[in-house]
Amino acid sequence: MSDLKGELEKRKARLALLRQQKAEAAAATTAGATSGHRNPQQSAAATSVATTETAEDILRELGIDPTPSAPVDPKLSASDTSPPSSSKLSPPPLDAPQAQAKPLKHLSVSRLTQTSVCQPAHYCKETQTLQQVCERDRDSRLSESHVDSPRFLSTLEWDDEFNHQMALSESELSVGDFPDVATAALAQLRSVNGLAAAATAVATSDGDVATATPPTPAPTPTTSTVALSDQQRHCRELSESERQQILLSDNFQAFFARASRVVERALAETEAEYFETDGEADAGSDAYDEGAVAGGSSVRVCRTFHDDKWSRGRCVTALDWSPHYQELCLAAYAESQQSHPGGDSDGVVCVWNARYRCDSPEFALHCQSPVTSACFATYQRCLIVGGTYSGQLVLWDTRTHRRTPVQRSTLGAQGHTEPCVFTRVLGTERANFLATLSSDARLCTWSLESLTQPVETCDLMLSAAGHSIRSLAATCLDMLDGNRFVAGTEDAMLCVGCRHGVRAGVMTSLAASHQAPVTSVAANPSPDLSHVVLSSSMDWTARVWSLREPAEQPLALEAAADYVMDARWSPAHPGLLCTADAAGRLDLWSLGSDPEQPLARCQPMGASGAGLNRCCFNRTGCVLTAGDHLGRVALLELSEALASPRPDEAQLVLRALHEARQARS
Repeated sequence: MSDLKGELEKRKARLALLRQQKAEAAAATTAGATSGHRNPQQSAAATSVATTETAEDILRELGIDPTPSAPVDPKLSASDTSPPSSSKLSPPPLDAPQAQAKPLKHLSVSRLTQTSVCQPAHYCKETQTLQQVCERDRDSRLSESHVDSPRFLSTLEWDDEFNHQMALSESELSVGDFPDVATAALAQLRSVNGLAAAATAVATSDGDVATATPPTPAPTPTTSTVALSDQQRHCRELSESERQQILLSDNFQAFFARASRVVERALAETEAEYFETDGEADAGSDAYDEGAVAGGSSVRVCRTFHDDKWSRGRCVTALDWSPHYQELCLAAYAESQQSHPGGDSDGVVCVWNARYRCDSPEFALHCQSPVTSACFATYQRCLIVGGTYSGQLVLWDTRTHRRTPVQRSTLGAQGHTEPCVFTRVLGTERANFLATLSSDARLCTWSLESLTQPVETCDLMLSAAGHSIRSLAATCLDMLDGNRFVAGTEDAMLCVGCRHGVRAGVMTSLAASHQAPVTSVAANPSPDLSHVVLSSSMDWTARVWSLREPAEQPLALEAAADYVMDARWSPAHPGLLCTADAAGRLDLWSLGSDPEQPLARCQPMGASGAGLNRCCFNRTGCVLTAGDHLGRVALLELSEALASPRPDEAQLVLRALHEARQARS
């Protein structure tokens, strides 16, 4: 404060000196004008006036009026309209009184406020695209993880807010959800609160400075103010109707679902999960007490999904992995053969989480008809589509608290009246559709916006040499592209057809088909091997076909011990496939290495004798699931050597197919 007073005194002294100098200069100017002296500026002005008068005389002699013609204002007097004279054109003398100067502004000391500058905030595109940033971070962490690491599944990420009612808005974010952001926010909040306690200097208009005093701290609450009376401590008892209203409210349901899930996950984790480093597994952890190693160290059974209420005694009819959350696995179940609390629902779909060690599914969806096929909606995060035994299509939305379908197709002649054996969402993100196939060989196309009636309907027929066109009993189907497809039938035939074109719906049978009903068919996901098709049958074999040469003999995989119920390609390895048989064995084949014998074989369910019905790779090809007829789903982890393809894997597969054809011929 002393420095500020000193500065003000200096400014006042300077202002007084300037005023004194100005007064002395004005006095000197007045004295010079009285004595008759003229400065150089006055001489220059007089010379300019003389030159102007000479030029006007010359123009008058030539007959040119130098005065511009302008309307004369009648209000002006005669003296005002007279020609300009030398006296009027001359500038005013220096001794004439000057115009009064503008009043000087009164200087005062402004108010000063001391603040602490926080770190500058930089704007970027990711500020408004938090969801995309989270997905990119999740994908980058997934790609950098080691496939053969025992903690591979722990590196998977899933936004816990798969249900939008559980999603926290910006106003509901808690400190525990984002610790780094919360810590920074609290630090900024403390700095802002500190500004109120900082001293401020206020300057008055007359120059007096008022010193600011620090604010008085808030009074500490005493025992008398803190203590509550017995009447205030007593909580009013809620009536039964009020209690039910709270329990059934949407806010309480969302809170309870989220809180119970967090607590369940915390109880399922072990202490070793939080202290492991560099992906090293603890030999005594619960995650690997259940594990079993098969096929050397190439396949490891990590865990088994099973729920006594929803999946016990139900046959697994479909498996699928979420395209958006890579640790979510879907399992569809048929009707139960045993009595249990969930037996009132014939069809059940459970969504399991491979990241957490919980025993219960993330979502348990059900309907009144057994589910024969189900899948995640490819371009909608929260939709699950299912086909039922009655031919009805159902659509579940995980954003609602309902676990029953939000949409159902109508049972009629336009849609399906037989069990749905194929359900998949095809197309692009902007133009997608739902394709379904029933056992009566009716192929329908639906819009997910409305399932009241199909957009297109096509009855598949068979056209072969020596046979008339007849309908088929389809058992499975897979799309080669948006138009062409391959289907399997109960007549042990594998047929190829098109959805559109001149021969829409008319299929052609491949030569040398199976000897028993076809149980599954799958097209190779590699673009270089899109013409290669895998099929399985109850004749204890799985076969690999090339649609470019349909008349040639296929490559037969004959290592099963019972009916081959399912066969699937790896989405990341062009030559890797798995087969599941009714004896409970899961075989992994690599066509580029050895097409005669499986590289790995295991029994995920142990020696229980449960037959495997379905198998499915995840999107990265590193994790495999297999379901049996007792309602259990096993989660298997593949080693990096087995799941990683070689650069020339597609060429090796084509060479293996060519060598197999030559050997059989």
